[in-house]
Amino acid sequence: MKATKIFSIERIVELDSGVLCRLHMDLFDVGKGKAKGLFLDRFRFSWIFFEIENPMRRVLVDCHQPFGVHVHYDGGPHEPVEAETLEDVRELFAQAIKKHFGESVEV
Repeated sequence: MKATKIFSIERIVELDSGVLCRLHMDLFDVGKGKAKGLFLDRFRFSWIFFEIENPMRRVLVDCHQPFGVHVHYDGGPHEPVEAETLEDVRELFAQAIKKHFGESVEV
């Protein structure tokens, strides 16, 4: 089944510290598939927030088989997280950015 792009967001964010970061969010509807659970059956996404001058300093939240929804910090191993809705994922992404960069960012 072909994926349909629902949205793609890209913008530059200046943190209070003056550090410039890039926010990139893609969301695709992939319809019903073989993944477990309705959430994984329907959506694929990769949302990343990173420093422009040091792109390895980053937060990545994505969803794919076999891991489901998970977060990576600075390219490290995936950390599974619980999310039932896209709003849960958006809140989780915002919290992960605040945890890692020490500042709240609207996502």
